[in-house]
Amino acid sequence: MVHSFMEVLPLMVLALLVVMAWDQVLALFGGRPPDFSLRAKAEPWPPAYLLGVAAAVGVFNILPLAEEGLRCLRHK
Repeated sequence: MVHSFMEVLPLMVLALLVVMAWDQVLALFGGRPPDFSLRAKAEPWPPAYLLGVAAAVGVFNILPLAEEGLRCLRHK
């Protein structure tokens, strides 16, 4: 199951980026050039939200990958 989860992660990241910057996706296929410049958000995300996302990344990404790595090391 870990491998299936790891295969879906890049697709989910791409989907989230598309949702967050839909106007830029439309610009890729529309008449105007897209804006790929990096700049700070006008309203930064609250610290509680960032902490929640970091916790979710740790639980759903880092822990399964670490567990699989330990299994591989134990198998050797």
